[in-house]
Amino acid sequence: MHTMLDLLSRALKADLSGRVVATEVRLSREVGEELYLSGKIDVLRWTREGYIIQEDKSSNPPKDRRVRHEDQLQVDAYAFLMEGDERYKNIPIKSGVILYNDLRPIEIKPEPARIPKILEKMKATLELDSLPEIKPNTRCLYCYYSPLCQVLPKEGGLSARQIHELPQFLEPLLFLWSKTTEQETTATPTSTSKIGI
Repeated sequence: MHTMLDLLSRALKADLSGRVVATEVRLSREVGEELYLSGKIDVLRWTREGYIIQEDKSSNPPKDRRVRHEDQLQVDAYAFLMEGDERYKNIPIKSGVILYNDLRPIEIKPEPARIPKILEKMKATLELDSLPEIKPNTRCLYCYYSPLCQVLPKEGGLSARQIHELPQFLEPLLFLWSKTTEQETTATPTSTSKIGI
């Protein structure tokens, strides 16, 4: 049995322009020596004008602008990957569509040309002998690596060898932290629970 929200979601998604030609499209492209960019497009649609890259998000839409920076960047990267894929190389990319949990599609123009410059910056950072300074910003909230930045020195400067040794250094600390959290949780019962690592 479908919930009313599922039915509404399907109806609204069906109303998007273009015919669905594929879902969960995996793409990969070599962007340097032993360096690849890969991703998975949620939905790929087709119109006479070209492809539409659709990204479904489970988050609320941003209040202060049309789309989040990282969502635009994701569509840009997918367009860049499609340009390098023989299956899509000679077919234009008409647009991107971001569908947040309010189910109102937001159409955007992909900018794949900006991805090589971003990749060059990333490669340069990876080639450094030490980490650069950490400059926290609002995008850190959505970053998978944000917890790591909490334990690294803000001024940067760790060498590659030190970074490789981090798991050995952090494991005992994380174990102690989880034990401390566990004791706090059992010692003071509350309506909210803490989650340890």
